Amino acid sequence: MSPETFIRGFFALLFSGALALGLYSREERESQTDSHLRYAPIFPAMLLPVFFAGALLGYPVLQYSDTIQKKLLSLSFSIFLHISIYYLLLMALLPLLRRTLRARSCALLWLLPNYLYLALQSPMQLSRPLWALSVPERALKAFCILWLAGAFAVLGWNLLSHLLFRRRILKAARPVTDPEILSLWESEQKSAGFKKAGYRLVVSPEVRTPLSIGFFRPSVRVVLPKQSYAPDDLSLIFRHELVHIGRQDCWNKFFLAFCTAVCWFNPLMWLAMRRSADDLELSCDEAVLRDAASETRQEYARLLLQTAGDERGFTTSLSASAKSLRYRLCNVVKPRSRSRGIGVMSLIFFLLIISCGYVTIAYGSGTGETYIFSSQDTAAFDLTGTSLKIDGKYSCHDCADPEALNRYLSFLQFQEIAGNYTFSTEKQELALTYRIPSGTRWVNLSEHALTVSNSGAGKTTYLTASPVDWDYIASIFTAEPMEVPQLMVFLESSDPEHDIWWDYAVTRVLSCTSDGVPLGVPKVMHGGSGSLGGYDLTGVRLYFLPPGYYPEDPMEISGALTPSACTIQISDWERTQFDTLSAEAAEDALVLPPPPYGAHYTVDATLEVGNTIYEMRYFFDIEPSET
Repeated sequence: MSPETFIRGFFALLFSGALALGLYSREERESQTDSHLRYAPIFPAMLLPVFFAGALLGYPVLQYSDTIQKKLLSLSFSIFLHISIYYLLLMALLPLLRRTLRARSCALLWLLPNYLYLALQSPMQLSRPLWALSVPERALKAFCILWLAGAFAVLGWNLLSHLLFRRRILKAARPVTDPEILSLWESEQKSAGFKKAGYRLVVSPEVRTPLSIGFFRPSVRVVLPKQSYAPDDLSLIFRHELVHIGRQDCWNKFFLAFCTAVCWFNPLMWLAMRRSADDLELSCDEAVLRDAASETRQEYARLLLQTAGDERGFTTSLSASAKSLRYRLCNVVKPRSRSRGIGVMSLIFFLLIISCGYVTIAYGSGTGETYIFSSQDTAAFDLTGTSLKIDGKYSCHDCADPEALNRYLSFLQFQEIAGNYTFSTEKQELALTYRIPSGTRWVNLSEHALTVSNSGAGKTTYLTASPVDWDYIASIFTAEPMEVPQLMVFLESSDPEHDIWWDYAVTRVLSCTSDGVPLGVPKVMHGGSGSLGGYDLTGVRLYFLPPGYYPEDPMEISGALTPSACTIQISDWERTQFDTLSAEAAEDALVLPPPPYGAHYTVDATLEVGNTIYEMRYFFDIEPSET
């Protein structure tokens, strides 16, 4: 088992365990006498829509439309594809689930995708997709426009239909004035635990079945048809609608309509959403008739037959459609003992979460010349750091021919992908650091992906569309790092406790000769790069160490080299100001004054070790003190 699988499985198990614990605790509390939890929401109804709305609104408004489209696709594709597949599987399994699970459990299964946003959290991040659907970039743009237009059209139509229906039934509605009915309504609200009883009760000739409509408390109306009901019938009607109101089933239906809108291109999704409305009604029946006597069930069944009709918009009604009546009546009159289904729901939720994100879209195509070097001359890209991993093992090899490496990278083919993947478990990886006029660019090439990031900017990931010749890349690097003089940097602060050593600066070998004979081509050596911020610097000391000398204690350096020539250039953090610094020898080190600003240092030094002369260039940074 890979670490990624273990971590992802752990969090998926944690989420599903929390779900099971919450459902079990609620079941236990509902079983208590005078419990009002049957009238309370079980799941928050709008987690996923609110998450997506917040994520999209969080993007800067003044972005190019192409960027917005790609971010939208990256955010939505995997989850919406997962929603579509999940609901189709649920619909296929629904006959079996209805025979074995309680109605409420079946209803909750329709709402589980609300928690799919958890799959986007960093602990659940995947290293790479299992399957990437290759789509031409032009086709992708057309699809994005068509998909967005269809989603907004479907959701807009549902909202408009709801508002028109609400306007029609409420325009003809009149408040209930019968004191006996109002008294019974107030009593049922208080019995349900609504401390602020105030939901309005109206009568409308435009409805054939009792229903509730409205999302927010001030706008909620319980609408009765224009007919007479016995007090016992009214009690059952009120309890039914109060369960819908308390559980926020109007919002639940909006969530299901939202899922249908974003998957509008799948015709089977429309059928699935109709099935979901039936399960919400069955769950409500179950709550109303919990521990009810046989006579009450018979009366409720008669009431269902009497009020059969169709609902519209985001309403909740006593009887949704004549097609579902037979099944509802069987459950009302002859209830069967069914499992609470907590374990089944937890298992399904576990599988739903852990399987999300493995399918993505690959779009567009280009070469390394475009994606790595931005269609610029590679001579402007100064290779300052390398790291090579072969067969899962890192080695600090030196690049013997940076130009050949850049040429090879320029011809590789790549594709952009939707989604955020780490590609962190690759056996072959090449990490490069380039110094460019605008700052620093980091490039990571693996078996399956290329990632490019710039200082002060985000990371872009591409899929490798052509095989990488790792044998050739390895041939460009030396078998073992060349031993050369290293530069250690010591930063002195006003507080000695905050003095800091940098292990080694990034190193470039400009030339190397022994008795006048060149020993090799220029090389980029491995090395770290560091920074120090937040403390007042009093000085900077540079120690040039002989090849192969790695002191165990930086405070006890001996035998440091003295350069025969040394030039130190410094630029500000924005690379708008450039200065040349003078250095003075002090013991075994060169002492520099503290930088007047956050700085990039370039140190050119000529160092002699025996008969060998090294022309060296070193790089390191000091962050601005305010950071």
